[in-house]
Amino acid sequence: TSNGTSFPSENGGFLTVNLTWTGVEGTSNVNPFYLAIETAEGAEGVYDYFSDSQLESGELLPGDTVAGNATFDVAQSGSYVVIITDELLREVARIAVTPSAG
Repeated sequence: TSNGTSFPSENGGFLTVNLTWTGVEGTSNVNPFYLAIETAEGAEGVYDYFSDSQLESGELLPGDTVAGNATFDVAQSGSYVVIITDELLREVARIAVTPSAG
């Protein structure tokens, strides 16, 4: 329930997702603004820009990889869906996430 800062959660807790993003074909744009989260119950979370080791923005070519964390201020749930959008904020992927203890 902490993001590593003194800022309290406004939605019930913090969830940190460790991401590795690899370019496959063409050019991929990685940006925390393209990430969203919702609980299994449908509650939306908010991307937390204050926590450490955040995923960096950048352009990836095929074979390029970037890794980092995406931390969300979100209600506690048994599972979540990370939503990835493109530059025009069109949804391009949904990834199911089950939190681990710790």
